[in-house]
Amino acid sequence: MSDLDFLENDFERADFLQKTLIAFATNDGGGGSVEDYETLRKYFLENPDTKEFVPDWIRVNRNANQFWQYIKYKISTYAERRQFIWNEMNPLLEYCESLKEFPAEKSISQVLQKFDEVSINSAWQKALERKVSDPEGAITISKTMLESIC
Repeated sequence: MSDLDFLENDFERADFLQKTLIAFATNDGGGGSVEDYETLRKYFLENPDTKEFVPDWIRVNRNANQFWQYIKYKISTYAERRQFIWNEMNPLLEYCESLKEFPAEKSISQVLQKFDEVSINSAWQKALERKVSDPEGAITISKTMLESIC
């Protein structure tokens, strides 16, 4: 996907494909090129995880010219074409968005990997041991343990 390397994840790819389709359907000049359409179409159809979310009309319209012939006779106004594309692309976009990695997700996952059952259990046992003799210390250990995990 050499010319599309600026797209960092599948959500951005699906969004760019949608923008490209809208540009072709409304002659607004935005979005990607004919090659981008073909590359992204192939990318999503070859991926077993995303294939089922690709609209049927993208499957059968292998290039931008075929798509144009399809859309210009199916829907007459630009507004209706935009709405149609947004609705049809929504399942793919929702699926890809659910996979998108959020900034804190990676750092939280790294922190949680450092915790193991033994260290958590050890901290918990210290808190239990102090609950009678040092209740404030037990609470502090418990809070610290929860804050570290969260």
